[in-house]
Amino acid sequence: MILTTEQALRFYRLWIPLLDYVNQKHRVDQSLFGMTSPEGLPIASIKRIRDKLWSDRQLIDSYVQRNPNHLSDADLAILMGWKNAIADSFIVLRHLKSGSIFIPISTTDAAYIVSGIYSPWDEMLRGAPLPQVIDAVLIPFEKKIICDSVIAPYRVRLVGQMRSSMNDHYRVLKASGRVFKIFPDKG
Repeated sequence: MILTTEQALRFYRLWIPLLDYVNQKHRVDQSLFGMTSPEGLPIASIKRIRDKLWSDRQLIDSYVQRNPNHLSDADLAILMGWKNAIADSFIVLRHLKSGSIFIPISTTDAAYIVSGIYSPWDEMLRGAPLPQVIDAVLIPFEKKIICDSVIAPYRVRLVGQMRSSMNDHYRVLKASGRVFKIFPDKG
């Protein structure tokens, strides 16, 4: 599953100015000051900027408080939801019609059904055999879970007993209602 074109455009309309704000505030890559579109942006620089954001989530508070792009209350609420982002290494276990199953490596109590932004995950992972291990940041977006658009795949394949164990773990999570299509409430 992927976002609609309107949703994808909205995501980038929120994401790129936030990255630009972080970049300008911390001078990560001055050649990128004034970013307005994801097209043509160097992934290594975007990764450094995004890593700065996720290492200091108070930057979201600062951006929302200043609201330099005059965003609506609904857009600001989406940004505030991103403070709950999950940055981890994930096992991408399988692709479903509703999204791809991501299981975080650092915790064993949940799995997430993640939608692609413009492309489904099987395309983004170039058809690589599953399960695959990737570094990613999951964020809530319009009653879905997406990645913040930057991933780092490992060149590791899980096979044999490890693959079987992950499938068993997924079945347990599914049976216990711990596979999430939207971020669970923190309460």
